[in-house]
Amino acid sequence: MRRYAPRSIGFLGKRAFSAMIEQPDVEWGLHPRGFAGTTAWTLPNPSGFNKAFTLDALVKAYSELRTALHAAPSPRESIMVTSDTTHRPSLKTV
Repeated sequence: MRRYAPRSIGFLGKRAFSAMIEQPDVEWGLHPRGFAGTTAWTLPNPSGFNKAFTLDALVKAYSELRTALHAAPSPRESIMVTSDTTHRPSLKTV
């Protein structure tokens, strides 16, 4: 994390993040203390095996992350998110 210094990191599921910060109970969404010098989010796993979240709940969780990233760009650079014809997101530093 420190080597690449991302603006944010998302953990899919609470278990791994909870173990890394040695805190047994973490909430979904933005974590107030961050992780390794960056903002941290706990997000529901989008796997089809995850029956605890509806599609609407998944969309809401990931939309909150996207909105937060667009609202607070990195002070070093601006990121423009685009999509190519294969529907894979690409990031371009401008």
